[in-house]
Amino acid sequence: MNTVQMCLNPGNSPRPTELNPLVTNLIATWRGHILGFVQLVRHPPSHAPYVGYWLFSLTIFHPLCRGLGIGERLCHAILDHARREGAEEILLIVRQNNRPAVALYQKLGFSQTSLEGLEEKLIQEAETTGKRRITMVKRFS
Repeated sequence: MNTVQMCLNPGNSPRPTELNPLVTNLIATWRGHILGFVQLVRHPPSHAPYVGYWLFSLTIFHPLCRGLGIGERLCHAILDHARREGAEEILLIVRQNNRPAVALYQKLGFSQTSLEGLEEKLIQEAETTGKRRITMVKRFS
């Protein structure tokens, strides 16, 4: 996780990480190199409006590795993990203009949704930053 932290936050020293039973981290590697990373985060009701299972931090670190299916495989692994735990759905937030990510999530069965309490925060964030994020959901049948 220290190496992942350094990839996500270059120039910053990694902070000590404690095991969190609400978070599952998956790392894609090849020949000792970290290629990608994703998290499954389980938010309890006290974390409203972020409640339930969330796909978080999907990252493919090397631009040359994007488009090779690594992110898709990481997502499938997270979706399978959540389903085995009994999740009825999984949510995520993504920048609206991140077309490759939105296309990947749609391919995996996600669709745009709105969560009460969260949508207002995302709209305010867009007004402040000029960058709009959207919420997507995949429901398991």
